[in-house]
Amino acid sequence: MDAVSDFRDVLGRMCAVSFAIAGIACGSSRPQVHNNDDDDDAHQHVVTVVPEREMEATAVRPTLDMLQWVPDPTDRGRWPLGMGTHPMLEPHFDVGDALAVPGIGWLELCGRGIQKRILPGNPDPVEYLRAWCSAQNHDSDDAVARLTRLRNSTVPGIRDAIWLDIANVLADNGDAEHATKLINRNHLEHEVDLLDLLAATYVEVGRREDAIELNALAIDADHSGYQDKQCRRFARQIVVADPAMQDVALAALHQRVKKATYKDCAEIEHELRCWVRPSDCDDYLADRGVDRSYRDAVWAYTSWPQGNATSFVWWRIGVSASHAIGVPGADELAITALDAAVRASNCDGTRLTDVRNAFAGIRKTPNRDQRFDARVDATLVTLDRLLKSSPSLCRAAVAKLPS
Repeated sequence: MDAVSDFRDVLGRMCAVSFAIAGIACGSSRPQVHNNDDDDDAHQHVVTVVPEREMEATAVRPTLDMLQWVPDPTDRGRWPLGMGTHPMLEPHFDVGDALAVPGIGWLELCGRGIQKRILPGNPDPVEYLRAWCSAQNHDSDDAVARLTRLRNSTVPGIRDAIWLDIANVLADNGDAEHATKLINRNHLEHEVDLLDLLAATYVEVGRREDAIELNALAIDADHSGYQDKQCRRFARQIVVADPAMQDVALAALHQRVKKATYKDCAEIEHELRCWVRPSDCDDYLADRGVDRSYRDAVWAYTSWPQGNATSFVWWRIGVSASHAIGVPGADELAITALDAAVRASNCDGTRLTDVRNAFAGIRKTPNRDQRFDARVDATLVTLDRLLKSSPSLCRAAVAKLPS
C-alpha cells in the first residue's frame, strides 16, 4: 500500500484509530491510568476499583510555567522553505545582472521590452525574463511553461531558482486545482521538490486545504525511499490539518513510523503527538533527555480537567504530580488535585485511603516544599477522621470542605 493509501485508509477508520492511539476505546468514558516506568515500583500508579457512579469536583489549576516543555511544531508546515524565504511574486535569480544591466529591476526590464530582444550569448536569461514578464501579467500558463523549459539551464543560479519561482507563480495563480492542471500540463507531477515548495507556499499564505492537497500529491509522487522527507510530509499534514482531523493524521504518521528505520521519524511523531495531545508528552520529553520527575509534572499539568472530574481522575493526577516533588510547583499541583479527589470521593473508603497514602507520601518526601507541610498535616488529620466516620457524617463533613 502506498503512502497516500496509508493516509486515506486511516481516514476511513477515524474513530477506531484515533481513540486506540489515545488509549481509550470508542464510546468509553472511563479514564485510563497514566503509568510511569514499568520497572520502577516507586513510580507505579496503583489502580483501585473505579466506582460505577462517582461524584465530581472541580479545581483551579495552579499557575505554572510549563510551556517550555510543550513543543510548537507549526514551522514544520513550511518545510522545506528556509526561515528567511517567504512567498513573493519575484524572480529568485538576478536577471538584470545576468543581462549586464545591474541595478535595473526586472519590472523595469519588462517595461523597456528587453524580453522581446535577441541578445548575444546564452539565451536563457532572456527567456527567464520573458517568463517573469508573463507572470507580471498573470499569464501563469506561459510563465510556468517557460520556467519549466529552463529547469536544466547551465546558467549559474537559474536552475536553483526555478522550483521556487514556479511555486510562487502557481500560488499566485489560484488554488490547488488550477495549480495541479498546470503541473500536469508541463509534466511536473513527479517533481517532488516543486510539490513540497508549493505545499509550503500554500501554508505560508494561509490556504490550508490547498496545502493539504499538494502535500498529498508530494507523498504519492515520492518513490525515492527517503524516509526523512516522507515523515516531514506526514508531519506537515498534521500541522495544517483541521484540529478535528489531527488525530487521524497523527495515526497516519504512526503507521509510517512503524515501517521506517529513520530514527528521526519516531522523534517527529513524539513531538507532534505531544503537540496534538499535550497530556501525551512522555516520549517527546524522553527524547530530549528530560528527567522523569519533570515528565510526571508535565503530565499532571497538561491532563488537568477544564471542568468537573471524578475522584479517580483527580487522584490519578495528584499521584503523578506527587512523583514530581522537587520540580517547582509540583507540590501545589499534587495537593490541589488530591484535595479535589477527596471532595469527589463520595466518601468511598478505598478512594480516601488511596488519597491519604498519597498525602503521607508527599509528607515523607525529603525534597518537598516545606511551606505546604501544615496544609498536608491538616489534610491527613481530616482524612483520618473521615475514614473513622459513618458514611452520612463523612459526606456531611466533605460537603463543608473548601473548594
